[in-house]
Amino acid sequence: GVNCGFCHMPHFVVTSGLDKRQRELISEMPHQEVVALVYPHLRARAESSQFPEECHKVLSVVRLELPARTRVFLHQDVLDRLNRVLDHLSFSSLISLICKKYDRQPFAAEVSGQMDLLRFKVAHLVNL
Repeated sequence: GVNCGFCHMPHFVVTSGLDKRQRELISEMPHQEVVALVYPHLRARAESSQFPEECHKVLSVVRLELPARTRVFLHQDVLDRLNRVLDHLSFSSLISLICKKYDRQPFAAEVSGQMDLLRFKVAHLVNL
């Protein structure tokens, strides 16, 4: 459906994404700040999904990268705009955002593997 965020099937709702400045800003941020910024959105998406248990397996891998205390050092207006956009991204788009820059690290490989399992399980559950 429109809110699934897991498949690559066409949907009828056009979602907005990060603009060029926001993409550059995120690409310049340290990995732990990106994870700290995106994690609350991932958790919210998982809790509101039709497959929360499956999502939490992916979240458990991401949570290992979540620092105990990391503050995102952005001006509040910039942070608010960025959070508004992140609020509208799908679970898989958020995962992609935190892994894109870090595709050579074991973290990205593990998250990618968990996402593949999640997509497989969701496809299987949907086809029942």
